[in-house]
Amino acid sequence: MTAASNNGSPAAGMPPAAAVPLLADSRAVAIVRNGCAGYWLVTLAEDKQTAAAIIAAINLALGVTAPQREALLAGSLFGFHTPAADPAMYTAAGNIRH
Repeated sequence: MTAASNNGSPAAGMPPAAAVPLLADSRAVAIVRNGCAGYWLVTLAEDKQTAAAIIAAINLALGVTAPQREALLAGSLFGFHTPAADPAMYTAAGNIRH
């Protein structure tokens, strides 16, 4: 279900196999997987800023874009059949398009 570009990262617009979303008001660092409901806790950071830095570094290493990250989070919460699970529904910054 995923596609990769020449550098091994997911193709633009395609959901990656996994991503690490920023859970609102949380120190949690968790992973979401394409096609799987829920999330898996990886660790609890010292504070929200540290969690955000860890999450950004992991997603950068995975080649996950903000729209892909948000689409995977939405799919894991609401189902991958929902429009919110499509990266095209998000701006480059990861905000939902209206």
